[in-house]
Amino acid sequence: MGEALARDYTMKQTVKQTREAAMTSVSIVPLPRRAASALAFIVTAHIVKKRKGHQQQRRRRWWLREIFRKRLQYGNRLIKDMQMEMVEDIILNFTRMKSTDFDYLVLVIGPKIEPVDTHMREAITVKERIAITLRYLATGDSYTSLQ
Repeated sequence: MGEALARDYTMKQTVKQTREAAMTSVSIVPLPRRAASALAFIVTAHIVKKRKGHQQQRRRRWWLREIFRKRLQYGNRLIKDMQMEMVEDIILNFTRMKSTDFDYLVLVIGPKIEPVDTHMREAITVKERIAITLRYLATGDSYTSLQ
């Protein structure tokens, strides 16, 4: 409530200042008081709208959606399962390359795309990123179907 009153007071002050500036502006024909007030209101409304646009950015509800937060517990662990089984056919089918080529790609690209874990969430590993990217490029599936 106090914030609304302060905003209302600020708007009234801005209207008053703009109206005074409009009435004392250099012009051949001075503006009537009513026209100056209308002009001041329009200019002030425009300024306030512009300020609100910069101040009010879309607030995020979540840093990480609940479904993705639980991916470590319940999620798809296909990459780790493939690595544990070390079945060449599974890796070849998923990434469309041999495991030695995949490991080389991870070695070359890995340091450039290595994610950083934050206290909010655990980052996706380099191997998972590359595997998902290769799967996307190989199949042409949409991003949502790969999640």
